Amino acid sequence: MAGKKNKIIKTILHEQPTIKGALGRLGMMGPNLATLMISASVKTKASPEAVWETWSQIEKWSSWGKPLVSSARWLEGRVWEVGTKIEQINTWGFPFGRTVAIDTVKEVNPGQSVSWWKSAKGIRSCHIWFFEPLREGGTRIVKTEVFVGFTILLNKPFIKRKWKALFQESVEGLAKAVERADARVPAGTASNLISS
Repeated sequence: MAGKKNKIIKTILHEQPTIKGALGRLGMMGPNLATLMISASVKTKASPEAVWETWSQIEKWSSWGKPLVSSARWLEGRVWEVGTKIEQINTWGFPFGRTVAIDTVKEVNPGQSVSWWKSAKGIRSCHIWFFEPLREGGTRIVKTEVFVGFTILLNKPFIKRKWKALFQESVEGLAKAVERADARVPAGTASNLISS
């Protein structure tokens, strides 16, 4: 059984480099029992530039990120750069409910990715947004978060499926918002790639 689980973890880390990157940013080579790894992805025909333009408007996150994102705003700074502080109010559902997160941006590759990580209330977390240009045109939007802590261990059976669904809704909402904003892309061209 342990061999099968290790094989599954290796496959996840190989197929989803953002998860491997999030674990690395938390100083981890791989997950442990207290780790929850969530990644959601969607493909859109919109260009990476169009995706970045829509995504980077933090004040509008709640328009496409609901029900997970209730609101988001700049706290310090007004552009995506290292050191910028943002606030998000998220609705996770039982048992975490509604939370206010204040995050400091730690890595930015303009037009491609943004990440932040921290320790708060006994939980370490790393969040990555990644916008991958596709050879055939368009963009794959990836939202990944790794959570580590005793509270996560205790609640993992209750939250894993729900949080995956929330993340998937969020990336699909972003793709639809980009398509509405980008007149060059016909509406309804977003399609799921992965939901893991």
